[in-house]
Amino acid sequence: MEKLIINFMYFGMNYPPEFISKVWNDDPRMLIHLNEKFNIVYSKVGTFAFYTWFFELSQHHQVKLINWIEQNYCSGF
Repeated sequence: MEKLIINFMYFGMNYPPEFISKVWNDDPRMLIHLNEKFNIVYSKVGTFAFYTWFFELSQHHQVKLINWIEQNYCSGF
């Protein structure tokens, strides 16, 4: 659990530019929607956009993203 939390926090500050496309590649409409939503949040809050955006996701999409991070991201810790 500790490693998952560390990876999540690091991911939020170092996310790859196309992560939304990778996580929601199975749902093109949702991909577009979430990407637009992320861009709006980013224009308002800047660096901390990921965390603000994450808490605006439904629980289903939060879990999907957390699972993707767990399987595809390693902070090095």
